[in-house]
Amino acid sequence: IMDLLSDKPTKKLAREFKIQIPNLINVSIETIEEILINTNVLPQFQRIPKTFNEIFSLVNQKLEHLNKRPKINKSEILKVLSDLVKIGAIQRGFNIRCPNCKVFSWYGIGNLNEVLICPGCLRSFVLPIADTDNSQHDQDRSFEYSLNPLSNMAVTQGVYPVLLALLILETIHQDMDHIVPGMNFGSLEKKEPISDFDFIYVHNGQIFGGECKLGKVLTKKDIKTMQAAYKLDFRAFFFVSQSTFDLDSHQLIEKAKQDILSQKQNARDFDVLILDGGMLFGESALPSEISKIK
Repeated sequence: IMDLLSDKPTKKLAREFKIQIPNLINVSIETIEEILINTNVLPQFQRIPKTFNEIFSLVNQKLEHLNKRPKINKSEILKVLSDLVKIGAIQRGFNIRCPNCKVFSWYGIGNLNEVLICPGCLRSFVLPIADTDNSQHDQDRSFEYSLNPLSNMAVTQGVYPVLLALLILETIHQDMDHIVPGMNFGSLEKKEPISDFDFIYVHNGQIFGGECKLGKVLTKKDIKTMQAAYKLDFRAFFFVSQSTFDLDSHQLIEKAKQDILSQKQNARDFDVLILDGGMLFGESALPSEISKIK
């Protein structure tokens, strides 16, 4: 639900362009991001409000497309929406077009009145009963749900899978401490970090870390992060996906694991494990190796 209500940040889109388009190999991410920002086609945090019926339909479409899971009923989605509204992650209101200047604006539930003032042209107008913008002339307007700006930032910057991974791992490594969600590793001589770990924690005096993704694709940069974890004497490293990694990503991981195993002179315990969306949401079992790591 939070993912489909979020906008897509320019930095992540720039990285995806660089990965998917070979001709951009020599173009920096910062340059691509600057182009995207300057074109103004992707405004930062533009609310994407949706009605309950839209959310219900889109969630089930997404689940059916991903794993052909059984449909979720309306009461389950209402319960989740209620919890998200209660903690302020999602806000209720209306996205309404001003009849004077024709600009859409978001009116949160706390700012609603029978007469509204457009933040654009500053003229007042009566809150329309029917949702005429969506051709619903014979139906009253339904409340819409939208992420608040901080929730949107958490989703689009990849914080969500990090939190899910730590919550899941804590059920096994219950005495984990020194938890750091996001840490750069580098040297004093170089300005750029050598690696950036999405999370780190300590369990039984040993370091664990991971790389988290919203999607299905891993790159060589992610493999270098895992290799840095091995050199820094991590006990285990997790690749986490809110979805499911594709075949190419699995092959990258397996090759990197074999390269590490071939270093017999530095042979020691170092596990590389995958946590996918099914595991994060309790729909499939966690790798049995996790509980064996002491």
